[in-house]
Amino acid sequence: MINTPASSYDHYLAGGGEMGQLTRSFNWEQSSVGNPDAWPQSLLTTVNIILNSRFPMFLWWGPDLIQFYNDAYRPSLGDDGKHPKALGQKGEDCWQEIWPVIKPLIDQVIAGGESTWSEDQLIPIYRNHQLEDVYWTFSYSKVNGECGTPAGVLVICNETTGKIHAFNALNDAKQELEVAKAETERQRDRLKQFFMQAPVGISVLDGPNMVYELVNPPYQQLFAGRELLGKPVLEALPELKAQPIADILRDVYNTGKSFEGKELLIPVARYDGGPLEDRFFNFYYQPRLNELGKVDGILVFVFEVTDMIVAKRLVEESETRFRNMIEQAPFALLVTKGEDLVFDEINQPMIDLIGKGGNIKGKPWYEAIPELKGQPILDKLYHTLHTGEEWTGYEQPITITRDGKPEQRHYNITYKPLLENGQITGVLQSAIDVTLQVKARQELEQAKDTLKLAISAAELGTFDMDMEKDTMEWDERCRNLFGISHNDRVTYKKDFIAGLHPDDRERVLKGIDNVFNRSVSNGDYDVEYRTVGAEDKMIRWIRAKGKAYFGDYDKPLRFIGSVLDITEQKNDELRKNDFIGMVSHELKTPLTSLTALIQILQAKSKKGDDDFTVNALDKANNQVKKMSALINSFLNVSRLESGKISLAKHQFELGELIDETIEEARLTMPGHVITLIQGEPVMIYADRDKIGSVISNFLSNAVKYSPRGNYIEINCQVADDAAKISVKDEGMGIKPGDIERIFERYYRVESTHRQHIAGFGIGLYLSAEIIERHDGEIGVESEVGKGSTFWFTLPVNSEKIN
Repeated sequence: MINTPASSYDHYLAGGGEMGQLTRSFNWEQSSVGNPDAWPQSLLTTVNIILNSRFPMFLWWGPDLIQFYNDAYRPSLGDDGKHPKALGQKGEDCWQEIWPVIKPLIDQVIAGGESTWSEDQLIPIYRNHQLEDVYWTFSYSKVNGECGTPAGVLVICNETTGKIHAFNALNDAKQELEVAKAETERQRDRLKQFFMQAPVGISVLDGPNMVYELVNPPYQQLFAGRELLGKPVLEALPELKAQPIADILRDVYNTGKSFEGKELLIPVARYDGGPLEDRFFNFYYQPRLNELGKVDGILVFVFEVTDMIVAKRLVEESETRFRNMIEQAPFALLVTKGEDLVFDEINQPMIDLIGKGGNIKGKPWYEAIPELKGQPILDKLYHTLHTGEEWTGYEQPITITRDGKPEQRHYNITYKPLLENGQITGVLQSAIDVTLQVKARQELEQAKDTLKLAISAAELGTFDMDMEKDTMEWDERCRNLFGISHNDRVTYKKDFIAGLHPDDRERVLKGIDNVFNRSVSNGDYDVEYRTVGAEDKMIRWIRAKGKAYFGDYDKPLRFIGSVLDITEQKNDELRKNDFIGMVSHELKTPLTSLTALIQILQAKSKKGDDDFTVNALDKANNQVKKMSALINSFLNVSRLESGKISLAKHQFELGELIDETIEEARLTMPGHVITLIQGEPVMIYADRDKIGSVISNFLSNAVKYSPRGNYIEINCQVADDAAKISVKDEGMGIKPGDIERIFERYYRVESTHRQHIAGFGIGLYLSAEIIERHDGEIGVESEVGKGSTFWFTLPVNSEKIN
C-alpha cells in the first residue's frame, strides 16, 4: 500500500457540498479505513468522483464495508433517518433491514464477479421514522485497491420510487376516471358512451431527438391516420414545436425529472393536415435511463380527457347558469329538494317575501316556515313532488309569520317539478306577492262606484275614442253638451267635428293633432272651446281634459277624457273682460290729460331751474307711464279673450328691435348691466311692436326679480329655421311647481321675497299668447337662488310679404 504525503489528500476531498464538508470533518481514525493520509490512491480517486458527481453514488470500502456517499444520494436517506451517521458507518450496521438482500450482491462483486444491474427494484429502507417501500434502479461495480483486487463496491443508483408511484397513481387516476366517467354517464347520458371507451395511450421516445420507438394502439388512436413510429415527436407532430409541451419534453430529457400533467390544453390535429383542435390530456413523462444511469429516452403515459373536460364545463356552466338564473331573477324563486323539501336554492326576493332571513337555506320547510303546516298550499306542493304535475295558483291566501306576527297575504304561485335522469328530485317554486293588487282591486271596485257618483255629482261627461276599433263612445252628459238626445252611434267626424263652433274648430283640431303626437304633447289634452248643439243649436262653452295612449312606434291607440260645461263661467269672464276693457278705456282719457299736464309742468320747471319739481315730475311721469302700460295690458287681455286683438305683421330685422329695447331699458334700469350676445342678422315676419313688448316684459321681470344680481344677458341665435331669444338673469329663481303655471293669466309667484314686487300676473300671459299667435314657443329654465332664463322662438321661414 502506498502512503500519500501529509495533507496530499486535501484536493481529493475538496468540494462536494454538504457531504464534502462532512467527509472532510469526519474522524476517520476511529474507523477501519484510518486517517485519509493513509488512504490508497484508488479510494481517494473514487471518493473524489463521488463527491463531485451530481448523480447519486454510494461506496462500500474495505472489509467492514465503510460507507461514503454524495449530496445527490443524500435525499434517498430521508429526514432524521440514516443521515448523517451513515457516513463512515459499517454497511451491515447501517442497512440491517435490507442486508439479507444486498449482501449477496456485494459479495458477488467483491469476489470479482460481474457488476450487477437492477431496475425498479423494491428495496424497503428505514427512513423518515418508518420503513418505506423504496424503488431503485442501481448498479453495483467493483473498485480495485492498490493491489489490483476488489477493495470496494461502487453503487450508481437512481431512486425510482416517484416513477413507480406515478405509474401507480396513473393507474389509480385511470380507475378514478372510470368511476368519474360512470358517475358522469349516470348524470349525463350523452357522455356515457365516451367514458366507457376512454383511450389510454403509451409511447416510448428514444434519444435526444425523442424518436417514437414504441406506440401502442390506444396512443395511435389519439392521432389516427398519422405516422408516428420511427419519427421524432416534433416531426410527427410539428404543431407542438411552438407549444410549452415541447419545452416540457426537452426538460424531462435534459434534467431526468419526471413530469405529470393533468387536464393540460394542447392544441393538436387528429390527422395530417387537419385543423388544430383544443384537446385536453392527462399524462406522465418518465425519463428512461440506460445502463449508465443516463437519460436516453422518455416513457409517456397519456389519455385524452377532452370530452370529460368539456362535459364537466358544460355541467358547471349549466349549474352556474341555473344558479345565476335563480339568484338574478327579479321575482321570488325557490328550489326545494327531497321529501323534506329542503331549501336548496333561494334568491333574495324569496327571502324578502318569506321574511325569515337568509339562514333558511339548507333547512327543510318545517324548520324554515313551520306555520305552513295545515295550510292547503302545502298539499299542492307535495302533489307536484309526488306526481310531477305542474301547478299554478292565483291569489292564494297564505298565512306567513313575519316579525313574530302572523299575517295573511295573497300570492300567485307556480310549482314545477325538477327532473334528474327521469326522476323527480325537487320542485322549482315561484311566487309573486299580489296582496296589494287584491286589495287594490277591491278598493278599485269601491272606487268605481264612488267615481260614478262623483262624475254624476260633478255633471261631467266622458268620452272614449278607440283608434284601433275606429269607435267613439260618449256618455249621456257628453251627448247633451253637443246637443244630441239620441242614443245612436256617434262618430268623430259627423258628431264631434261638426259640433265644434266654427271660430274654435281649427284651434281644437290642431290641439287634437298635437295630442296624437307624443313628442309634442305626451298625450295630454286640456282645451276650452264652444259647441253648437246638433239639435238645439245652443252655444255652450266646454272644458275638455283627456289623455291619449300609445302603442309601438308611438302610434296612438286610445283617447279618453271628460268634458265639463263652463258656459256660465265663460259668460262671467266675458262680462268681466268687457268691464275691464270699458274701465281701462275710460281711464285712458284722464290719464292722457294727466300725462300732458305733467309734461307742461316739466317744461316750465326746467325753465325755472326748479330741480326739486323737475325730479318730482320725472318720477310722476314714470308712474303715469307704468299706469298707462298696465291699462294697455288690461286692454290687450280684454281684446285677446274677445278675439279683437290683431297682429300687424311685416318683415323687420330682429337684432335692431332687440338693440332698441335694450337702449330703452338702460335709461329706466341704470342699476343693471345688460349685455347682448347675437349671431348673424335675421329677418322675421311678425308684429314688431308686440314682439318688442315681449322682450321688454322679459327685461322688466329680470330687473324686478334680480335684487342680488346686476347682470342681465340677452342672447339671439338662429337654429333649425327658428330664431331663439333668451333673457338670463342672476335673480331669485323660480320653484319647479311655479314654473308649470308661470304663463297663466293673473298667476303670480307668492313668496316672502316677492311680496313687495308690484304686478298683476298678466305680462307673461300676454307674452305667451303673442308668441303662440306667431307660431312660436315660449318657456323658462330656472333654479332657485341662481336665476332664470326666459326664452321664446319665432319661425324664420314663415309667411313672406309679396
